[in-house]
Amino acid sequence: MPLLQGYEWRDRPDVFLNLGEGTDQALMDIAANADWHAVIRFRALAALRYFANPQVALFLENRIAQEDATDMLRRELEAYAFAFGNDQPARVARTTEPLLDHPDAHIRMRAAVTLQKLPRSAVSQRVQKLLDSGSLATGLE
Repeated sequence: MPLLQGYEWRDRPDVFLNLGEGTDQALMDIAANADWHAVIRFRALAALRYFANPQVALFLENRIAQEDATDMLRRELEAYAFAFGNDQPARVARTTEPLLDHPDAHIRMRAAVTLQKLPRSAVSQRVQKLLDSGSLATGLE
């Protein structure tokens, strides 16, 4: 918890990774707990991006699919894309593509930016067509 607190927080992946086994679970517990202040939860999500394992992937996928708070959703998607975008781009695309239809414009834009960064072969034909037409650049169809 001390690593997530402080007025001038610094994201230090080496420190989080050196905490050892169970760090990812502790971060997931904090991120999921609405009793914590949003800033602490945001920082826990930011740190989770350094733990690219199946448990974190499933946790973030479930959060993204069920999240109502747009600030949390944006940060969950950012952590997910950072952690898994390079090694599992098709998985990230499948989770991200439904967000192109999200009612919040910021979420649609974050989804569009995320999908644009993935290899073209990882995204659906729908997204490929949006990329070809330039429509994805605006996050709107």
